[in-house]
Amino acid sequence: MIENKINKLGQIWIETVLYTLIGLSLIGLTLTFVMPRINASKDIATIEQTMESLNVFQKKIDALIEGGSGNVRNIDMYLGRGELFIIPERDEIKIILYDFEAPYTEENEEVPIGKAIILTEKSQKKYKENIYITYGGVADIFYDGSEEQKKFTPVSIPYKFSVENLGDTDGNGIVEINIRQI
Repeated sequence: MIENKINKLGQIWIETVLYTLIGLSLIGLTLTFVMPRINASKDIATIEQTMESLNVFQKKIDALIEGGSGNVRNIDMYLGRGELFIIPERDEIKIILYDFEAPYTEENEEVPIGKAIILTEKSQKKYKENIYITYGGVADIFYDGSEEQKKFTPVSIPYKFSVENLGDTDGNGIVEINIRQI
């Protein structure tokens, strides 16, 4: 009788361990198939949030241009991933996002989305998304009064920028815009 109880206890423990292993295996298999979809959704959300931030930046600059010379606007821009570039020589504001599993748009084709343009490039095994707005022919962009390119990296708090309309100083119909970090 004691032997039967010991055998039953051993059998219960073996069953418990087996059921636990089966359950963990099923969870692992589920995560194997679900995690890539979750990551793809997060990547798409990141790109769309970045585009929205760049569109807010662009709308403030457009309002600044319409407001006339001497007009100043402040812009808060959160950059949680990627890099922000202000490129005065091309009159461009650009954000580059790295390490995406899947392309957001057709590879190596510029796709306009609103006033922003997105360009997907393959970099080794992953994809890089370039999102930018060009003001060529409308405005000359400067960073802190300079033609030097400026790069901003991800931070936990938003960047604060002051954007000023300097007017048409050359008389060529192109407004000069000065961007500086405050």
